[in-house]
Amino acid sequence: MRLHKKKIILASPNQRLMARVIDLILEGAPMIILGLLTYAYVDIEAEVASIDPAVLKRASLLVGLMASALIVHIVQWVLIASHGQTVGKKVMGLRIVDEKTHEHPGAVRALILRSWFNALMLGNIFYFLADSLLIFRAERKCLHDFVARTVVITV
Repeated sequence: MRLHKKKIILASPNQRLMARVIDLILEGAPMIILGLLTYAYVDIEAEVASIDPAVLKRASLLVGLMASALIVHIVQWVLIASHGQTVGKKVMGLRIVDEKTHEHPGAVRALILRSWFNALMLGNIFYFLADSLLIFRAERKCLHDFVARTVVITV
């Protein structure tokens, strides 16, 4: 019996961009909804607690935004650590894999080296440009893929 290796197809820049847009919508929507809900109902709480409504609105909005962002990111981190996919990657049929074995790279490489490192560095304009532009090379790897020794493939 002969085993055939499955052909690996790298995700295109457009597929990766669409997956990221889906993730950004998923991350942003709960924050906007929760922010609007807390903003609308905070006047009642301010009257009861005798607190300046403007201060309470800002505080409740901040707490709501942080809580919803944390919840969404925890879900995304669990998916990355366990399956090598965010919700956006899952919808687009993509997966993060080890560049050599094409297997799940493990939680440390998929989550810490790839996601958290990337999130920390994106504030640096030079890193952002290098990370974004490298995807157009034949390897289709961003800088964070090089750091974690991963590729994004279609599944």
